[in-house]
Amino acid sequence: MNVGQRLALQALRAGYGRGALELLADLTLRRRRGEALDDRALAEILVAVEVCAQAGYTAESLELIAEHARQSASPEEDWRARFWSKHAMPAASRRYLNPKFYGLSPCVIPSPPPQQLPAELLEFGRGGAH
Repeated sequence: MNVGQRLALQALRAGYGRGALELLADLTLRRRRGEALDDRALAEILVAVEVCAQAGYTAESLELIAEHARQSASPEEDWRARFWSKHAMPAASRRYLNPKFYGLSPCVIPSPPPQQLPAELLEFGRGGAH
């Protein structure tokens, strides 16, 4: 399974569609929307999907928390760093260390084989307007 397929699989498990992947790409990478992504960039987004799923973020809550990080960051502060250090990583860590209270991350639940993954997820990062 290549990195694009793994990303699509984990996004499906986490309940993230194309919009959530775009937001996670914005939170993770310095890039222009629609720009083609190499395997390294897709792997970074894959880790972001896994962290946010472990944190318990739905696609909707991900948008809200990212917007809060953007609005609450000082002018000198990188809002992306604030999102990861003040929100996503602490939440993921808490949930990972206490599975009896929170359950397992959705990214460890068995799911369909790659040929059944949605095309919109498999095509993410290939460049061009989507």
